[in-house]
Amino acid sequence: MYESDDDTVFTDHLLDQFSAYYTITVVAVHLFMQWKAHHHQTKTREFSASKA
Repeated sequence: MYESDDDTVFTDHLLDQFSAYYTITVVAVHLFMQWKAHHHQTKTREFSASKA
């Protein structure tokens, strides 16, 4: 199909914006999962130490 230059620039901008938001979201979810695992591990240690 025929694509105009104006449409291509707009599409490229949307793809760049989507890839940036996707990358930020993936990094944020990964960091949250690490924090959650660390928090759970810390709580488990505190619980074990208090029982001893």
